[in-house]
Amino acid sequence: MAPRSRKRAEVLSSNDDDSDYVTESRTRKRTKTTSGSTRSRVGKERLIVESSACKESAEKPKLVQHPKSLHTICDLGQVRNALLGWFAGVHDAREMPWRKRYNPNLNPDERNQRAYEVWVSEVMLQQTQVVTVIPYYNRWMGKFPTIERLAESNIEQVNALWKGLGYYSRASRLLAGAQKVVKELGGRLPGNAADLQDKVPGIGRYSAGAICSIAYGERVPVLDGNVHRLLSRFLALHAPPKAKATLDILWGAATELVEAKDLRFSDPDANDDVAGAMARTQYPGDINQALIELGSTVCRVRDPRCDICPLHTWCCALSLSHDPKDEKKSIDLPDMEDLCSLCEPVSDQSAVTAYPMKADRKKARVELDVVSVVEWRLSLAPDRRWFLLVRRPESGLLAGLYEFPTTVNVSKSISRAALPKLAAEWVSKVIKPAIEPFECAKQDADDNNLCLKDIIAVGDVDHVFSHIKKTYRVQWVILEGDQGPPELATELYVVNQAFPDSDSNVTKGAMWCSLNEVSEANIGTGVMKIWNLVKEKWERSRTPDCKAQQLQRMSQEQPEVGPIDGVEHERDYLYSVLNLPKAASQHEINERHRSLSLIFHPDKQHDDKSKEVATRTFLEIQKAYQVLSDPFLREVYDILGEPGLSVKWNESFRRKPTEELRDILKGVERDTREKQLKDQIHPRGRLECSLDVSSLFAPYPGSAQDSLVRRLENRLEDVHIAACSLRHSIHRRLNDKTVLAFVTRLSRQEKQSGVLFMGTIRHQFSPRLSSEITTTLLAPHICKWSADYDDDDNSISLKTSFTPFRANLSQSASLTLSRRLFPHRHERGVLSIHAAQHPQLAFNVLLPSPFSLAAFSDGERPPPGSVPPSVSGLAYGAIHKSFGIVFNSVLPKLVGETGVTFTELSLQLKIGFELGLEGLTWLFTGSWSNESSEITATTMLNPVGVVLKLDLAYLEQHLTLPVILSHQHSPTIALCSVVVPSTALVLGYHFILKPRRRSQRLAHIRAARREQEEDSGAQRERDAVVALLRDASRRHVQNEYARGGLIILEATYGLIDKGDRINDLSQDVTVSLQALVRNSQLHIPGDHPKIGLQGFSDPAPFALKALRIRYLFNGREHYAEMSDDAPIVLPLAGMYEKISRTGN
Repeated sequence: MAPRSRKRAEVLSSNDDDSDYVTESRTRKRTKTTSGSTRSRVGKERLIVESSACKESAEKPKLVQHPKSLHTICDLGQVRNALLGWFAGVHDAREMPWRKRYNPNLNPDERNQRAYEVWVSEVMLQQTQVVTVIPYYNRWMGKFPTIERLAESNIEQVNALWKGLGYYSRASRLLAGAQKVVKELGGRLPGNAADLQDKVPGIGRYSAGAICSIAYGERVPVLDGNVHRLLSRFLALHAPPKAKATLDILWGAATELVEAKDLRFSDPDANDDVAGAMARTQYPGDINQALIELGSTVCRVRDPRCDICPLHTWCCALSLSHDPKDEKKSIDLPDMEDLCSLCEPVSDQSAVTAYPMKADRKKARVELDVVSVVEWRLSLAPDRRWFLLVRRPESGLLAGLYEFPTTVNVSKSISRAALPKLAAEWVSKVIKPAIEPFECAKQDADDNNLCLKDIIAVGDVDHVFSHIKKTYRVQWVILEGDQGPPELATELYVVNQAFPDSDSNVTKGAMWCSLNEVSEANIGTGVMKIWNLVKEKWERSRTPDCKAQQLQRMSQEQPEVGPIDGVEHERDYLYSVLNLPKAASQHEINERHRSLSLIFHPDKQHDDKSKEVATRTFLEIQKAYQVLSDPFLREVYDILGEPGLSVKWNESFRRKPTEELRDILKGVERDTREKQLKDQIHPRGRLECSLDVSSLFAPYPGSAQDSLVRRLENRLEDVHIAACSLRHSIHRRLNDKTVLAFVTRLSRQEKQSGVLFMGTIRHQFSPRLSSEITTTLLAPHICKWSADYDDDDNSISLKTSFTPFRANLSQSASLTLSRRLFPHRHERGVLSIHAAQHPQLAFNVLLPSPFSLAAFSDGERPPPGSVPPSVSGLAYGAIHKSFGIVFNSVLPKLVGETGVTFTELSLQLKIGFELGLEGLTWLFTGSWSNESSEITATTMLNPVGVVLKLDLAYLEQHLTLPVILSHQHSPTIALCSVVVPSTALVLGYHFILKPRRRSQRLAHIRAARREQEEDSGAQRERDAVVALLRDASRRHVQNEYARGGLIILEATYGLIDKGDRINDLSQDVTVSLQALVRNSQLHIPGDHPKIGLQGFSDPAPFALKALRIRYLFNGREHYAEMSDDAPIVLPLAGMYEKISRTGN
């Protein structure tokens, strides 16, 4: 066949709005056709009309006028022969289990089975790549080999096989269609497209055409995305792709190709197995598959392979993409009635990718969902942790799948304080009986008392559907108490496994899944992201990694970009993936990424082994590019390596200057490296020196004539070290449960000294049971063994000391039992028994009592960690008391202690006493600690003296100084040793600590407000609302001025503490309040915060706020200040009656 000449003839419209054409002389020229049966549409039937306006402005897009006949297929027989000839050679190039050659000799059962296979493959291939579908298709056919087997299954089994493929409604439609076919059609799919589309739910025109043409040989067309693109280019159709007129043309072209009778031709160069077979029969299924394959592999969206396309000779888009200067322009004008009115202007005709016309994408709507991961736990063992999954409705998004309890499409400005309330509502709806939120803040859970233990904010998860961009705000809800997962609501029930009856047709509305079964449940990809985030949160909180722990101090604890393949590689590994130096520019990174992606893209591979290797390499390349193309992540990776990528950094770090950011990251790296080295052996040291300074406070024993200097010298000469000991230990963790320690201790007293070397092995059998054995390495070999058991209600400790080879040395053993005395209270009883040469028996009762002086504006407990620190530091704490009796041998002794702990200050103050036959002993103790340091001071007053003991610790290095102040009972010395440091503590607290805490409080509130505004855009929404209220407020002011009524001069909403009244932590709400004034009255109900009012937002999250109003009424100025939850009624009733009488 001689190649057809492609002569271009274009019609370009004028830019003049008054006429469709420019009236100027034209020279007509007729072109010759290559053959009588072939129309040279692009050369003969197209013409160019260029207006003078177009010549003056070449930048404007040119509107091509062309005849309607351009969008019809000419040379139909040659086009179809070329298409099938190409497809015969590539039929088996891509191995697809559902692609088989058409066999006209199949019996009805075999043809029905073939139709079922094509149906399943076509549904799976919707919006999904072939390489992804193949393993799912194989598993599906293994589970449901026939349509009858599929009809016998349930949605649980179908969704389980479909898990990870997305668009789960496809699976439910397959199941519904199969059940209808088996029930109403005898298990046979209809043999023609019309009946198939009409009688089987979920099958549209395309699927019906594909099934019937491939399986039954019916001559019906197909038009999927690949064929749509192919025919749009082939016909140069540039019209709205989803318009009915456009689809009619494309469906018509596809119908022409498949319905035309077999057109055999003779080609002397054709071989027997291609052209010969094609000349015999042209099956409609092969034609449709050839169109789909050509559009998928050759006529691609980007980078089409026009050079190997079998239809390039007849492709109109390819013809138009040639340079017009290369060919003569025919200017034959068609009739006006034959002009195409469907196509729209083409801005760039130099490439075939201008076709089809790009559709206007509908912007995905943005929604915020609050997800509550509800966990009931008996312990931290995996088989004793159960998670609640609820089933989605049978229709709609993710129909029939399981998810965690979710409140959908909440307001984007929702406050953090409102999130726990949503979780509590879900728990009360699903769990029977309902549980009040934070019930266990008042009482601990026990075996018979179910309570909501805690609600922990986890973070946000973004997940994009085709038309919705979801942000899941995740919180972790922990339930404790009872002996098993709580009973669900009446219509629901608890199961012991995720799917114990997966072979039955029973589906559940909700169920409890154990920790190991959640990931195996029928959950979508977005829910799996949520589950992975919660699991990482739990694992990190239980066994925090050294590096992650350091990094989390400056982040929000949520992983975003982690190590490749879960493995931490060598430093600069990502640079080696792209084969670039660390100094590579952004341009070099982009170029290398593009070239490597083209080589290793999985779709370019032809066998499974190559695809697997290419996919793994391709993902590494994408990961390297994702990190190195982001300036911030690149800085993090260059300094911290891959551990730095495991953190979702706060946006404030991205805004820091580069040099400041580098200094911060280098500091983290240095601290991390030091901690990592220290954690290898955990060195601990303790130095204890007993000082006897009693001579400084005792009566002077010398002559009364001695001078003051002489007296001081004599007193200092008697100061000496009574005893000294040094202890140093190193600890090495052998595995997750076993620790090995070596201890060296040197001791010296006045007349003796000694050295001890000891070794210790500690093993944690379970979270509740541990044991430890210690022995001296030198004779005599003293061994000590201890075992400890601890649960929420009981604790047992057993200790013994013995010498294996020296029976004459004393042996000892002690047992300590502790138990909660009442089910719903904190009181505990402790019994201690010590059996040795001097036995001892003791019984004590502990009475802890936590307190909180903080109040919340909405009456609800906000999430833990969200409340700003109080200025005083005295808002949270506990008062603890204890009393008991101790028998030393047979001598009784009463003991008691009371104290208070201030949690925010990490400060504890205690006073205790011991009353026995020897007399009364008093103990006064004060201690303070932070993450790295601890200071404790104890004063002991007993009948034989006064001792001040100081304990100083820094990074597990301890210094203990027992100081003997007196060898006699001296209340005066004891009082001074307590009053002097206490006075210094009070002065430091007032002048140093309180101002510092006030600054910390304000910084915390500002950070919470900034985070809230970044998350929800609350400030932008508030400004928009105020703008809407401004006109109404102005009218109200004018009306009130006219009648001498209520006018809001100034109103601010901010922190209630006057000391905290900072401008940036308050907002002007004058306009909003004036808009609420009605008939010279302002009324706002109480008992709830004001942030719900129009034009209000939260200026100080989780802090108490007040509304301050300066207003004018009856010509006089007034001022009012009300707390956030107080009702507001302005003006007073008597004042309003006065103006009413005046107005009358």
